[in-house]
Amino acid sequence: QLDEAYNAATSQHIRQQTDRLEKTNPEHRHRSSWHIIRQLTSSDTVPYCKVPGGTTEERLNIWFEHFKSLLGTEQPPPDLTLPFFNQRVSDTLPISCSSFSMSELDTVLKSA
Repeated sequence: QLDEAYNAATSQHIRQQTDRLEKTNPEHRHRSSWHIIRQLTSSDTVPYCKVPGGTTEERLNIWFEHFKSLLGTEQPPPDLTLPFFNQRVSDTLPISCSSFSMSELDTVLKSA
């Protein structure tokens, strides 16, 4: 299943490159062709598959270990004594918390 996804991503990337080449001005097509060929075959370019590993099993194990390390550890609770947690966010805002009146309700319903 992972192999299929990897092959589908590779095929889509190549299709996008060929579509880009077809839209290129004919005067620049030769240069663009070589640019795309170097991009697809050269080892000095950034790979379009970001998961390292030569085989499906290696890539799957790398993903598994990555998420296992993220999800498998308990995070310590925040230190509430830090100044960040003890700063005043704003002054008291003039927000009424009393019951609303019938005219306020009518205004809201008419604006909706």
